[in-house]
Amino acid sequence: MPRPTDLLDRTLVAVEGISKTYSRTRVLSDVSLGVERGKVHALVGGNGSGKSTLIKLLAGVVPADPGGHIVTAAGRVGAEHWSAHAARRAHLRFVHQDLGLFDDLTVTDNLCIGPGYGARFAGRVHWPQAHERTRRALHRLGVEVDPRARVGGLSIAEHTMVAVTRALQDVDSDTSACIVLDEPTAALAGRDSARLLAMLRTLTAADHAVILVTHHIDDILDVADRVTVLRDGRIVYGGPRMDLDRPTLVRHIAGAAVAAGWPGPEREGPGDSAGVLLDLSWARARHTVPDSLVVRRGEVVGLAGLPGSGYEEISPALFGLLPLAGTALLDGKEYRPRRPAQAMREGVAFIPADRLRDGVFGDLPILNNATAASTRASGVWRIHHRRERRAARGHLHSYRVRPLDLQLPIRALSGGNQQKVLLARWEARKPRLLLLEDPTRGVDVGAREEIWELLRTRVRCDDLAILTTSSDYDELARRCDRVVVMGNGRIVRELAGPDVSASTITRAVYDATEVLEPAR
Repeated sequence: MPRPTDLLDRTLVAVEGISKTYSRTRVLSDVSLGVERGKVHALVGGNGSGKSTLIKLLAGVVPADPGGHIVTAAGRVGAEHWSAHAARRAHLRFVHQDLGLFDDLTVTDNLCIGPGYGARFAGRVHWPQAHERTRRALHRLGVEVDPRARVGGLSIAEHTMVAVTRALQDVDSDTSACIVLDEPTAALAGRDSARLLAMLRTLTAADHAVILVTHHIDDILDVADRVTVLRDGRIVYGGPRMDLDRPTLVRHIAGAAVAAGWPGPEREGPGDSAGVLLDLSWARARHTVPDSLVVRRGEVVGLAGLPGSGYEEISPALFGLLPLAGTALLDGKEYRPRRPAQAMREGVAFIPADRLRDGVFGDLPILNNATAASTRASGVWRIHHRRERRAARGHLHSYRVRPLDLQLPIRALSGGNQQKVLLARWEARKPRLLLLEDPTRGVDVGAREEIWELLRTRVRCDDLAILTTSSDYDELARRCDRVVVMGNGRIVRELAGPDVSASTITRAVYDATEVLEPAR
């Protein structure tokens, strides 16, 4: 492989022989790549492959081991001396998975923190001008969000778009910048994702460079010009995207063993004799027949819809985080949780979409995260720490969490292993209904297969029922026995058996006038 400094002078940023070691574990080993102006360079790899570490090194958040170099228009710098200030001066811009937005502030405040609010009037912020600058920045990317809106009230998709806008607001046509986007489409549904990918093409047309970190194979094949695949901290492929197809790319990412099984639709189903666990009904305006969502024991049911269609509110409501509209029966008994503790006592578990913000306790060790939902290791007056550790280790082992170090901060784990810890958290309570929001968001293809293999085992052996939402319709099609599509607060279609495919889900989501009577 040629060294980056041997590439054409179109290269905007290059890394040479970068390595990184934590304690005695080498997470990056002799990584070299170059990113050209006007190109989208996809950086791909499984969880724990070294992608996030490489991005942190480029951002100057953590230092590299001595010996490597980072090359920009400003010169060639030893990687161990690279800093956040140097990255900013070299026109590198970053949107990380943890978006770093302030939920209690407005969109305008979030964009102005750092660069400032601009002109002042009589010593005070000139709010009309500040809001107008924000509106123009959002409009440039096709984002329809009120600059005065509080960020905490926005959808996950809008969070991502605001973060991207903030990173790009000072990028103009006079300077070529390198924008690093870490999983920007992970929370976005079809049209929002397509709009963001179209924006990447606009940036490259203006001679900017984009480093796109993503698990979405279709995004890579759609917009990338070059692809670098990391596995176990080493580059296993670096070359043009045109030389890759889906099976080849998956084989590079996950290795031959996982790629060989990619991906077979599972349609095991609960069988006709399975009892109804959840029956949720609510009235429909201008309709005499109420909507009814039924989930049986031993079944995986998917929920899909556009943002604002109502599908995102069902799982939080069933867990007591939102008011529950309509009537719910759980195992034949009335179910109306007013808080999560009630839902937990009834055997209902919930894993939210935003793992970092709402799921894990990032600064606490794996042990505390794995036992946060359980009190079974507690005595009358104190926690039995030995019993707690033994139980946690068993649950984490059953979900194949790696590394299995109970005192390691959970932030040190890959996204896939963090998700496994959240699943292990509920194992001690033996839930009968598991509510999942985008369960494989930010999880690599190998870990996705592993997580769903473990969940299917629970469904099959313990009669667990799963209700899952996802913006990845291909994922829903592969994993669910049935998929319920919602629009305008009501069920517009229910798909089962051979009708469950990514294309039929997509059509149903974007065609709310086509209603199919639910299959029972």
